[in-house]
Amino acid sequence: MSSTPIAPTVNLDEPLLIDQLNEKNEDQSTQIKKAPVKNGAKLNSKHKPTLQDFPPLGNSSSSVPHKPVAWGPNVKPSIVSKTPTPSPSPNFTSGSTSAANSTFSSATSSSSGAVPMRSKKIQETFSLDLQAQLSISKPEFSRIVLSVKQANGVSVESTLSKNSRTFLISGAPEKVHAARRELVKRLTKPITTTFTVPSRTRAAIIGSGGKKIKEITEKAGGDVRIDLANTVNEDSYDEDLDDSFIDVSIHGDFDSVTAAKKEILDLVNEYTKNATLTVQITEKLGPFVNLNDVSGLAKDLKINKYDETIVVSGLRDDAKIAKVLITNYLNSLNAKIVQKKIAIPKKFQFLINKDEIKEKFSVLVTFNTDSEDVTFTGVSDSIDKAVQFSRENSQTFVVETLDISKAHGKNLAHAKNVALYFYKYDSVLQPIRDAHKNVNIFLPTPADILEAATVDIRMNVKMEFKEEIVAARKDIIGLVNELKPSYFLSIADLDYELYHKDVKHILSGAAKKVSFVQLGDYYTGNDTILLIAHVDADDFSPSDEEIQGELTRISTELLEPLRKKQANLSTEVLSISDELQDSLLATASTVTRRLILEDVNQHGGHVQFKLHLPTAGKLVIRGDEKAVKVVAKDLEKIMANPSKKEKIVIEVPTKVVSRLIGNKGSNLNSIRDSYDCQIDINQDNNNKSNSAATTEVIIIGMLFNIDHCKQHILAEAKKWSDIITKELVVPNKYHRSLIGPRGIYAKRLQEKYNVNINFPENGEIITIRGPSRGCNKAFEELSDLLDFEIENSHKIIKKIPTKYVSNIIGKNGETIKDIVDEFGVELNFLQSTTEAKENGVEEVELEIIGNKKSIKDCSEDLDKMIAKIDDFVAETLDVEPKYRKFIVGPNGSVLKEILRKSGGEDLRGPKVINVPNSTSEDSEVKIQGPKNVVNKIVKEIKKIMEDVNNSTTKTLDIPHERYGALIGPGAITRTELENTFNVVIKVPRRDDTDSKVTIFGLPKNIEECEKKIFTEIIGDNYDLEIQVPAKYQDFVSEHGAFIQLLRTEYFINVRHGNSSTKVSQAVKKSYPIPAEEVRGTEGKFKTTLKEDVVIDENDTDFIPWRLKYEPVDLSDILGEEHADDKKADKNEILAQVQEMINKRIEEAPKATWSGYIWCSNPRDFPKILGFGGSNIKKIRKSSGAIISVPRRNDKINDVIYVRGTKESVENAISSISKQLK
Repeated sequence: MSSTPIAPTVNLDEPLLIDQLNEKNEDQSTQIKKAPVKNGAKLNSKHKPTLQDFPPLGNSSSSVPHKPVAWGPNVKPSIVSKTPTPSPSPNFTSGSTSAANSTFSSATSSSSGAVPMRSKKIQETFSLDLQAQLSISKPEFSRIVLSVKQANGVSVESTLSKNSRTFLISGAPEKVHAARRELVKRLTKPITTTFTVPSRTRAAIIGSGGKKIKEITEKAGGDVRIDLANTVNEDSYDEDLDDSFIDVSIHGDFDSVTAAKKEILDLVNEYTKNATLTVQITEKLGPFVNLNDVSGLAKDLKINKYDETIVVSGLRDDAKIAKVLITNYLNSLNAKIVQKKIAIPKKFQFLINKDEIKEKFSVLVTFNTDSEDVTFTGVSDSIDKAVQFSRENSQTFVVETLDISKAHGKNLAHAKNVALYFYKYDSVLQPIRDAHKNVNIFLPTPADILEAATVDIRMNVKMEFKEEIVAARKDIIGLVNELKPSYFLSIADLDYELYHKDVKHILSGAAKKVSFVQLGDYYTGNDTILLIAHVDADDFSPSDEEIQGELTRISTELLEPLRKKQANLSTEVLSISDELQDSLLATASTVTRRLILEDVNQHGGHVQFKLHLPTAGKLVIRGDEKAVKVVAKDLEKIMANPSKKEKIVIEVPTKVVSRLIGNKGSNLNSIRDSYDCQIDINQDNNNKSNSAATTEVIIIGMLFNIDHCKQHILAEAKKWSDIITKELVVPNKYHRSLIGPRGIYAKRLQEKYNVNINFPENGEIITIRGPSRGCNKAFEELSDLLDFEIENSHKIIKKIPTKYVSNIIGKNGETIKDIVDEFGVELNFLQSTTEAKENGVEEVELEIIGNKKSIKDCSEDLDKMIAKIDDFVAETLDVEPKYRKFIVGPNGSVLKEILRKSGGEDLRGPKVINVPNSTSEDSEVKIQGPKNVVNKIVKEIKKIMEDVNNSTTKTLDIPHERYGALIGPGAITRTELENTFNVVIKVPRRDDTDSKVTIFGLPKNIEECEKKIFTEIIGDNYDLEIQVPAKYQDFVSEHGAFIQLLRTEYFINVRHGNSSTKVSQAVKKSYPIPAEEVRGTEGKFKTTLKEDVVIDENDTDFIPWRLKYEPVDLSDILGEEHADDKKADKNEILAQVQEMINKRIEEAPKATWSGYIWCSNPRDFPKILGFGGSNIKKIRKSSGAIISVPRRNDKINDVIYVRGTKESVENAISSISKQLK
């Protein structure tokens, strides 16, 4: 092939050499459909270059094949390539791809009807704008094209239009694509494109160690360069993303840039495909929002409604659509909501059940404390229905009003205190509500109580349950009557404003002793604290004086430190104009006052403002010394610069400005309101890309407020500047473990360190973003948790014979749970045991997960368990029912002993010994377990049966009065005898005089048991016996109190032999009290002394007092310091006690006097008794008289009885009277 001479320079608008080589003869041209033109690129369709337009190539006789050219602006492709191509830029137009052997309709074509074969070659067309091409000479262009053709083995054809050049490449698909890329790369200028991505995706784009960005670069091909900005763009914060944006710049040839951009955007879309968006709800709409009314929401979205917001989570596009739909719904709902006020007398307002109305009609009912207007809020039609329902429903109730101010002598102040107590402690009335569930009880509000002339508790009930309201009324009256004024103590010496939090903390800690109500919680400026006593209903009620004394003690003990602190408060009076006081300090919500209190709180103090005191233009500051100084200093600053036009300029990093401003200026407006300052941000900054760039912030306002605003902004800017991102590579299989059930672990870390932790769905890189300190801490904890999971994620597969699986699992899974708890492993059977048995599989796989040591120990334990199961045997004994009770024993004691002896008490799994119930006719006793254990059990049972067969029954002649000694307290003596001698002792009831005590057992055992009974238990085993005349028994024993004294103080136990029953019956008798004669009509108490005791001189019997000295060793309880105390001599104790008894016998003939002490308030009797009876013991000991204090449930429970000699009775009466005064 020859070529034409090449000029030094060429006009790029003229056809090139390659165009001449590829142009067909004009006579054989084919009509071709115009190729599509994209993005403004154009092909010159007015002129088609032919051979006549150019000089011939080489010899004029050389011919060009008259073959139709399958490309050009009018070609219509028959086959479109399935290989996608990147979207072109405005300078680049991509055409179509077609098969090389496509046929076209032509005026000169001669169809033979043959079907053409499909070729493996394709054609692809694309266009390049001339402006995008490199400025090169025609020869250079031709050399490039020829080089591409030769290098890739393709055919390249080109046409030129006014503004662009179109190429057609034919060849194998992979070679066509490679040729196209090389042509674009060598003929076009490099381009740079810039776009933005969320800043938190920067780490994902770069990847661990730059792995991901390198992968993107290699995949894009060519010499492409990707740059990611280190700082976020100003004003780029997106509230929905909760992130700002950074710039991404890509430089390279067009194809490479386009491919790299697509890869990055695909990655960003995947990374941000999920979103959590928030929709604000106004207070007005909150109660009426029903998300079920919003249609069109994607099913996979998670939507949660809270008091002030609706949170939508899910795919970003779905979440955005949902946010728009919900916002539109809220706007529509807002237009429908109206309010209607209805005047309803307050005494009937409590009949309106606002909860029921809200549920039925979606109408909100609000009661106005200042008027009788009741506000109904909702949709207009629903309001009318709700009002009508309220009217009709109120007629179905029975209403009752209880005025509790009539109680306790019409004590209105006390009734108000009781109502406030009920109001705070709703649980006090809860038992009454529970007992009368159909009755609704309504308490007056604190606002109603304040000025009320009566204190009314209102009740209502449906007509059909009207009898319940009477019972409820009665219960409330009883409760109010119990809460006497003495149960309340009012304290008003602690300043509520200063110490209400401290008081609440202290008294809440004493909730078991006392309840409390702070009136300052309900009434402004009220310092009163009510203390309410707790009284044990199961004990005697203390006196009013005792209750008040206890409340006073609690008040002194718990609150005295606050009183001392209050007494040491500092007070300072400043001169400040009334106008300035009202504008800056009038309420707690005033900006300046709030800022002052923040300064005080930093020093941990209290402070109080008293405006316009002691005179106009004065301000009293009262509080802790340090707090008062802080306030005085702040106020001096304010008075020195009261102008609100002060101005300062500060600088913050430019990269945090968008966060400072917030979405639509929300954060900036919030700061302005919080500090009452004007804030302007100078955003004319030319160095936004510089990470060290700063922006000026201008603050205008009062200097004191400006200083606090400045500190806040700088602190926030520092926090935002400190935001970092850390990455932790975690294999996917550990993600779930790190996240925790329902995300609990991840949420806990996020809340603890104020960071955001992102777990990708497919990747292995976990990103942690937040303040550097928190980010590092969260990273450390996650790393430690990952190490733990890796260490404890070792696993083995252990083959378990199918027949042993049920034993390993145990009943209700108890055995396998024990194994898991013991070794700290996870056990999973990988196959179903049932299916394995059905399929004839002899072994199943058990997966053991944990650390190496735990897995090893668990595996060994399973081997031992299986070995034990192999040793498992079952045996059945035929045991007649008569032997069962001997095998089981009382409460299963014998059975337990058999298991203990045979080593089966610690066996896990099935029951070892199964004895039929006493009513069962089954005679089989089943025994299962390890072979050696079963053999021992069988041997023990057979021995018991043999002993029963060899046993006999013997009758013992034991006096009825000694049955108690034989049985012992809680049958302990009899049980001990039966266990010790392996016998069964039957003791008849005391009223069964015909039966005798019997012992059943082996003869030898019966003999030993009988000996112990008669020698040690019922035998006359005592140290000293004193005969006391029966007629003096009651006085000598002090109705049992003297015997109790001997037992507790002298370790002397007194028994009365056969007279025990007679003595016991005498003690149970109550003393005759002439109640009408000794009771008084006025005063707190009355005493009466009479000689009215008659001694039966005809009674000549004696009661034996058998004294047994049984000291108790208390050294273990009292400590080593008492261990060496010299023990009292037994004989000395017995002699002393004998003397005391004889003295009472001598005094008995004179003990004919009785004393009666009547008390108007029996609740004072606990003072006589004292704690644990200590007081009454002292009086008895000092006076020597019998003193009987009645119990609450005694028939005569207001008279104390005293008996003895005249002197002893008078002493006792005197001591008791002192206690009652």
